[in-house]
Amino acid sequence: MNGSFPTAPGAGPSGTGRQPHRFGLVRTLEPRRTQGVAALAEQLGRALGEPIVPWGAGGYRELSAAFSRGELSFAWMPPLITVDLFEQGAIGVLAIPERGGSTTYNSALLGRASSTVPLEEMEHGAAAWVDPESTAGYLVPRMHLAARGLDLRKLATRETFVRSHDAVVDAIASGRADFGATYCLRRPGARDAERGSWIGRAGAEDKIRVLDISGPIPNDALVGARHLDTRLRTRLLGFCLSPPAGVNAVFRDLLDCEAFRVGTSAHYDDLRRLAKRAGPLPISSAPPSRRPSGIFRP
Repeated sequence: MNGSFPTAPGAGPSGTGRQPHRFGLVRTLEPRRTQGVAALAEQLGRALGEPIVPWGAGGYRELSAAFSRGELSFAWMPPLITVDLFEQGAIGVLAIPERGGSTTYNSALLGRASSTVPLEEMEHGAAAWVDPESTAGYLVPRMHLAARGLDLRKLATRETFVRSHDAVVDAIASGRADFGATYCLRRPGARDAERGSWIGRAGAEDKIRVLDISGPIPNDALVGARHLDTRLRTRLLGFCLSPPAGVNAVFRDLLDCEAFRVGTSAHYDDLRRLAKRAGPLPISSAPPSRRPSGIFRP
């Protein structure tokens, strides 16, 4: 069950032999990111004065299960699982990254520009989703549609996981899909998104129309187990808010993070309300998809 990150259980950064804290992330197959994870764990261990080893999970469900069993001290966690674990009393939110000047992002439901059928009147369409664990590319948009009272089974009779946000745009632009979902960033109070996988995309942007935008969705967060003492929590938060020299570059490269902000339960209030309005969702008709590699997957 251990991931592909280099680990040395029982040996801390100072060679003390103390039991290390496990830092959980979704496994990556990219050598550059694997090296970044190891470097981050080493820097974190120095800052905390405690041995830290990275632990790679095969997916978010495995990461969540390891936290529920008490096997992890810290983790890089997506928002919906963060809410679930927080309400179980298993974790506390420590820090949330800022991307594009925002600690949140959005999900955009996209359709073909050649179609004028409104979302509410679509029937028996072909949907393109990112993958079953993608927050903006599958989970939140389906919750949003259900919260609007739309029947997901009637809306799409064919669903496909295409494994990336760019592939969702390509599927719609080429006519292989009638609609799909991807990430975007829309500022509070703004009507349109200012960032998104279709924006500025040559050969695709003019073939895409935005059907709806949902969110805000909190960025993936750094969370800590409830059993961590206050001293470690304080040091970890300090490490994120005022990182040592060179760590900011690791944050940017590994976590797509410009800076960290203090995380609170209130960051997730909009997501909780959406989940409550959506209620139980029908099982997707899409076939299983092999998980894309990478740590940050909106």
